[in-house]
Amino acid sequence: GLSMPPLRFECQNAVPPTRGMGSSSAALVAGLAAGLAIGGKDMRTPATKKLLLQLAAEAEGHADNVAPAIYGGFQIAFAAKHPSGGEQWITQRVQLPSGMQCVLFIPDDEMSTKEARAALPPHLTYKDAVHNIARASMLVNCFATAQFDPLRYAMEDRLHQPYRTHMFPYDPFIETALTAGAHGAFLSGAGPTILAIAGGVGVADVGSDTMSQFLAEAVSESMLQKGDEMNTPGTVHITTPIDAGFNSIGFAKNGSVLWSDIQGGGGTPVKRGISG
Repeated sequence: GLSMPPLRFECQNAVPPTRGMGSSSAALVAGLAAGLAIGGKDMRTPATKKLLLQLAAEAEGHADNVAPAIYGGFQIAFAAKHPSGGEQWITQRVQLPSGMQCVLFIPDDEMSTKEARAALPPHLTYKDAVHNIARASMLVNCFATAQFDPLRYAMEDRLHQPYRTHMFPYDPFIETALTAGAHGAFLSGAGPTILAIAGGVGVADVGSDTMSQFLAEAVSESMLQKGDEMNTPGTVHITTPIDAGFNSIGFAKNGSVLWSDIQGGGGTPVKRGISG
């Protein structure tokens, strides 16, 4: 019921699209968050973030990617029946071990999410379901207790990776990452990005730990080399996951700050709305 003020949009999308990295969810969360901010919502409050989760998950159909985009870090999310009736999306944080680094091999070629989803079979066996339930449980425990040795087993999959091998030869990249020293590796989302876990030595500042960086670089170089061998060019990125989700800051036409919800900045919103 509010009138739309004059707006100018500038989008800088750092997440590559169609690479299994949640680019559509990041864009969706950014758009919805901007709309809520313009509508007068305080983006720092738990109530607003909860509303944002409901809107984004309903639009996306699941909360797998939108929950981390909103709350940051490692999130487990699903829709649960609310006592008052209907369903509500809920999410819970899993601790990220200090010093953990993610090594991403991003192929130059895109992969259609629609085609990747269509490759999945309509039915699964109990054996495969139990296989993944056991490993998913161990995966959460590995992160919660900072145990990295079991990750190579906890990241084994039978529900989606085997059915997409004809679209992208992921297995050689996973094997070469593990051989180079990665704790675990997997096909990110629907692919084709390969994500390998490195570091995790308990040092909060990865910049002060050369061994952690050394191992991450060894993993990245091994995947690049494998890409050259398989005629699958791509780029590598060594990243550190963070617990912070989206940030919100509003500017007037003259450049003055209307509000700032930058986490850790301690800024107090000056005015809620857009002018000019």
